[in-house]
Amino acid sequence: MTRLVGFLVIVLIVIGVIGYYQGWLNVSSANQGGTTNVNVTLDKEKMKESEEKAVKKVQDASRQLKEKVGGQTSSSDK
Repeated sequence: MTRLVGFLVIVLIVIGVIGYYQGWLNVSSANQGGTTNVNVTLDKEKMKESEEKAVKKVQDASRQLKEKVGGQTSSSDK
């Protein structure tokens, strides 16, 4: 059970680091009279833009692979 919890913590940290690097997450803090407030902001627009870019890259790669495979098939049929 502790291995599963440890694994989940590591996965969450990796996702957080990737999200911060991509600009999806922003962390800020403010000190007020002995208390510290930590705010985590999630930028849904940047996430959507990244998703659209990833979908486009996958579609382009798929198209190129189909053309490559199609080209090999048609040349071998001759």
